[in-house]
Amino acid sequence: MREMPSLLLTPFILSCSMVAVSLMLLWVALTISTTRAVDIPNIIEVWQAHLHPMLESLGLRQDSLRQIQQIALVFNLFVFLFSYYLHVAVCISVTAMCVSHWYFYRDDAERNAGTGINSEGWFFGRPILLAFCRVCRHHLGSLVFGSCIIALATLLRIIFEYVAAKTKEQQESNPALKVLFCMCRCSLWCLEKCLSFITEYAYVYVAVTGKSFCSSARSSFVFFAKYPLQTALDKMASTALGYLLCITVPAGLVVVGYFCGLKDAWPVCALVIAGLAYVTTRLAAGIYDVCITTLFVCAMRDCEHYGGRYMSKSLRSACGFQELVRASLAQDGIELPDAS
Repeated sequence: MREMPSLLLTPFILSCSMVAVSLMLLWVALTISTTRAVDIPNIIEVWQAHLHPMLESLGLRQDSLRQIQQIALVFNLFVFLFSYYLHVAVCISVTAMCVSHWYFYRDDAERNAGTGINSEGWFFGRPILLAFCRVCRHHLGSLVFGSCIIALATLLRIIFEYVAAKTKEQQESNPALKVLFCMCRCSLWCLEKCLSFITEYAYVYVAVTGKSFCSSARSSFVFFAKYPLQTALDKMASTALGYLLCITVPAGLVVVGYFCGLKDAWPVCALVIAGLAYVTTRLAAGIYDVCITTLFVCAMRDCEHYGGRYMSKSLRSACGFQELVRASLAQDGIELPDAS
């Protein structure tokens, strides 16, 4: 983070982009909801001629305009979910691209562009710009595919909750049906969480190795099988860091606000300060989470394929890989100096 401080800007820039997309989709949803039949006569005619008879045969008897609006709103919801998860994928991939490029090429004079403040031609924001261009040029399809999978899983959960709300009376009168809905709810929740966990590592692998999404997801499974304990510790460290920051920073700012002349309207100001501080801290903590995960993946790949020779001295010492690196460099006739 000292080498590339502009990484902290990535989630805030993408958040502004997501707000703009959300406002546009909200306008589309309002337009769909207020549409009249006279505004779309051709669509109504085609719907009644081809689709309405099929829906009636399935027992879905409803006004044609209402059916069109419902389907359009569901599609609009899917676009919103897809846009959100695509922004998340871009944030993870850009950050992972910056970190992995720094890890492997920071000491390469010919390929260290955008690796940090010590690289030639450095300016604030250059690592993000270079990583974003690489991601859009080579890996955008993988991000779109992964985002579509997560969006479909989330949309499925939303539709299920809608059906569960509409059948609440039947569930109360039928215990077996209620148990079935609980089992389905739990299964869909587990599916979404598993997909989110796998795709996060898949995005990191896409950035580190340059493979497609499916190949990266497969590599993630292999990675979990090889290093289950280390993966669990990685997620535990990231989660602990996130909770620590998201609790201490907002609470500290609320206390500071109390002693900075806000005593008269402190309850209202405290809510505003805590809300803004939490959002800001959560976005920043997400970057640290991705950095930790990417460094973990890079370190393990470095040990497997290169004998740990790309590790920094501090990381090599923390992981206890001095002897491994020494043996790897000795094969090339390079002697690793002692830590002293």
